[in-house]
Order: sequence, then C-alpha cells, then structure tokens
Amino acid sequence: MTSKIVADALLRDLSFRDSAVHRTNAAHAFRFALDFEPERVWPDLAFDTSSPLARYSADARDEVTEVIGAVARVAGTGAPKALDFINAHMETALICRSGAIDGASSASNRELVGLCVLTNMHAPSDRVLVCAEALLHESIHQYLYKTERDDGNFCDLSEARTYRSPWSGNRIPLHSLIHACFVWYGLLSLWSQLARSAGKDDELSLLREKASGVMFGFSFVRQMLAGPSFPLASVQPDIVAVIDRIAQIAPSAGLVDLEQSTLRDSLRQWESGAWVGRLAKSLQRIGA
Repeated sequence: MTSKIVADALLRDLSFRDSAVHRTNAAHAFRFALDFEPERVWPDLAFDTSSPLARYSADARDEVTEVIGAVARVAGTGAPKALDFINAHMETALICRSGAIDGASSASNRELVGLCVLTNMHAPSDRVLVCAEALLHESIHQYLYKTERDDGNFCDLSEARTYRSPWSGNRIPLHSLIHACFVWYGLLSLWSQLARSAGKDDELSLLREKASGVMFGFSFVRQMLAGPSFPLASVQPDIVAVIDRIAQIAPSAGLVDLEQSTLRDSLRQWESGAWVGRLAKSLQRIGA
C-alpha cells in the first residue's frame, strides 16, 4: 500500500524549482544512451521500432542528436533539477522516425523501465521544447514505475475500463490517468522554471501556452475524481490526496480576477509574463 511518505515525495521529487537557475559550472549534458538502430520491437506502437524503415539516415541522426543536446543545455541553464532528474531515471532512448505517427511523439512501458521511444523529434518547429517535454514526460514515467515497483501500485492496473484524459482528450486506463496527473504536474513545474529565464517574447509565449494547457486540464480533475463513475476506491487514498491538492491549486495560477482588475489589464499581465510569478507561487503552495 502506498504510504503518505511516498505520496508526499512525489510532490517534492517532481518539483523542479531551483533558486539557482544558472549553473554555469555544470556540464549541461545527458548521460542516457541514444539507440538509432534498435533491435527491440516496442509494444503498442503503430510501427515496428526494429524495422530499417524506422531508422534515420546517417546524416539525419546528427540533427536529432543536436536537438537532444540543445534540450540538455536549455534544461541545464534554466531547470537544472529537471536535467538531473532525467539523467537519474532515463537509461536509453530509442530514436525512431515513422510516417505512421503524425508529428513527434514519445512512449514508455511499465515492463521496460529505463527505456523510452522518441519518434519524429526532427519534425516540430519548436522541436527543442517538444523534445524537452518528451524526455521529462517519459522520465517521470520511469520514476513512477520504479516507485510503484518498490512501494506498491498507485491504483488498480486493470485496463478493462477507460477514462477521458483532461489533457489529451483520449480515453486511457485508470493507471495511465493517475500517472498523467503526476506527469503534467512535473511538466508544469518545468515550464514555470524555464519561463523564469526565457529571453525572448516568442519563447515566453510558447511556455505560456504549454503552462496554460496543463492548468486547464487540472481544472477538470477534482470534478472527475468526485464523479459517480470514477472508481475512487481503486486508487490509494494518499495518492488521491496529493492529486487533489495539485488539482485544487494549480489552475488558480491562470485565473483572472475581474474584481481586482479589468479583463483587458488582466490579459495584458498574462501576455507580459506576470503569470510566471503567479504560477511559481502556486507550485510553491502545492509543495509546502
């Protein structure tokens, strides 16, 4: 059974706030291996990861390697705890390309702890942030898999019923939905941290869009947990408690208080970057 100590550790370990965001003496690099010629057939993907058709050409591999290197530099400068976290939990990334998947994507599997698949990371225009999201997303899954292996599952692992994810809109099993709450909490922490050192308006705008999407998803979570069809008894109580805490506080960072300011002024503050400090305070309240 998951204990309160383990549940509370999730909030601490998935918070990437760091007062010293510029560690100039650190080596901003990932330590996990890049496998451009995987022999493993990954389960539940729309393509065969071991097929030669899923491999990048020799010249194209340098482009993807550079994207991953850029992620390490961005994280090492703006969110060093996230860089350390990925290095602690990711062992090997299978690097693939496929026309069967629209755009970039990533995948993990409970039976393959320490490994992930990164697909089409060359494709997005904002590929560095997309790849950063993919790497932290899958690293959090590795961390959660190991935590459950050592301390007990967070919930029933049955896949007989599915539930609507408030972030993707897809129907996913209960265990995936519970994981998603922690994955998106960690990503929200990452966007908040990177926004503190964002140097360009367009970069800050991208981070704002990503953060607002996560907060919007969390605004539905408490209603979902309280719904009559949700199997609350199938989730460990202490896990429910920490998810409820995240869902209670995280969306408040994006709320507009029309009693305190006009809609125009509130939206201007949101666009100017005032949301960064508000989000940081909300995340601090979650972890307190």
